[in-house]
Amino acid sequence: MLALLERAHEAAADSRVRSWLSDAEGHLSRGVVTQAELLVEQARQLRPELEEIRRLESAIVQRRRDQERSRQLKSAIVRARSGLRERAFDVALQAAKDALAVDPDSAEASELERAAMSAIEEQRTRERHDRDADSVIQEATQWAHDGDGAAALHLLESFTPPHPRVTAALAALREELAKTTTALDTTAVGDTDVASAPQPAPPQWGATPPVNRSAAVPGPESESRRISSAKPTVWYVAVAAELLLLAVTVSWRLWSGRQESQVAGTANTSPSGGPGVPTPGNAVGAERHRLEINAVPWVSVRIQSTRGSDETLERTTPFAVSLPAGEYRLEFRHPAFPSVDRSVTVGSGGAAPVLVSFPGVDIDRIVADVLGEE
Repeated sequence: MLALLERAHEAAADSRVRSWLSDAEGHLSRGVVTQAELLVEQARQLRPELEEIRRLESAIVQRRRDQERSRQLKSAIVRARSGLRERAFDVALQAAKDALAVDPDSAEASELERAAMSAIEEQRTRERHDRDADSVIQEATQWAHDGDGAAALHLLESFTPPHPRVTAALAALREELAKTTTALDTTAVGDTDVASAPQPAPPQWGATPPVNRSAAVPGPESESRRISSAKPTVWYVAVAAELLLLAVTVSWRLWSGRQESQVAGTANTSPSGGPGVPTPGNAVGAERHRLEINAVPWVSVRIQSTRGSDETLERTTPFAVSLPAGEYRLEFRHPAFPSVDRSVTVGSGGAAPVLVSFPGVDIDRIVADVLGEE
C-alpha cells in the first residue's frame, strides 16, 4: 500500500516538473526570462537530475547575454544619432564604433559610422575653406592699403569656391573704390576756391559729420591698425575702415595738389577780380603762403594772428588757406571734445600741414557714421 502511495506521489511530482518545464520553455521563447528562470528553479528542486533542466538553464543564460548585447547596441545607436543631430560628429563616430563592436553585422551601425565620418570630413573641409578665405581677405586688404586696388580686386574675384566673407569684402572694396572715383571726378570739375567757399555750420554730435570723403586725412593710429587682429564679428567693419582711410588719403593728396594753384591765385584778389578773403593778419601787398589744416574727427578751426589783429578766420576741416608770414593761434573746437589750441609759424616756405587727433576719438564710430552700420 505504501509503495503504491509512493509511486503515485512520484508520478504527481513528475507531472508538475514537466508542466513547469513546459511553461518555462514558453516564457523563454517570449523573452520573459525571469519567469522562466523561476519555473526551472522549482523543477530543479524536485528533479535535479533531469537533462531538460540543464538545457533550459543554459538557454536562459544565453538569452540574458543576448538581451544585454541588444541593450548595448540600442544605446550606442541612440548616442550616435544624437551626436549627428547635435553636430557632435566625434561623439557620433565613437558611438557607431561601439555599436559595431557589439554587433559587427549591424547595418544601422555601419550606416551611422559612414555618416559620422562624412560629416567630420565635410567639417574639416569647411574649416580649411574659412581659413583660406580669411587669408585671402587679409592679403587683399594689404594690397588695397598699399594703394593697389586693382590687385586687391583681382585677388578677391579669383577666389574659388565662393565664400560669404570674401563676397562681402569684395562688395565693400568695390563700393569704396567707386566712391573714391566719384570724389576725384567731382573735385576735378569743381573750381570753387576752398578758402572763400561758404562753410557749413558744425553739425550736432550724433549726426553724420560733414566729412569731405575726398580730402579727409586719417589719424596715425587709424593708419597703423591691422585688420587681421579684428574679431570676426566686427571684421567687415574693420575692412571697410581700412579701405575708406586708404581712399580718402589718396584723394586728399590729389585734391591738395590741384587746389594749391587756385588758393595761391585767388586768396587775396584785387577788387576787380572779386573781394579778397578776410584772413587774420591781412596786409596789403603781403606775400601769402599756403597752410593745410585737418583734424580727426572734424572740427571748427578759428585762426587768429598773434600780432594783435582782431581779424579771425573760421573754417570747418578739412581746408587749406593762404596766410601772410607770421605767428598764428589755431583753436580746434568740437562739440564732443574739449577745445585744443595750437600755434603755427607761417614762413616764406609755408608751413607743414597741421593735423590734430583728439584724445580718445572713436575711429570705429566715425567709420560707422560714414558707411552706415554693417
